[in-house]
Amino acid sequence: MQRPTDRKLESFKIFPYVAWGLIGMFAIFVYGMTKNLNSVAAEFDADATFLEQAANAPIEQVTDFEP
Repeated sequence: MQRPTDRKLESFKIFPYVAWGLIGMFAIFVYGMTKNLNSVAAEFDADATFLEQAANAPIEQVTDFEP
């Protein structure tokens, strides 16, 4: 005898809509993370360029160690 709780998730009529909704939300989440990672990488690149220039500066030009 099969109880109502023994039904598979895929047997519900709303399942495809919920599944595609979750896939869509996950895609939006990944897109947002990618955009954020891209902006952080750009900031790191700018900081690395500044630090490289500061490290390669002649010692006579160094007057302050703060940016």
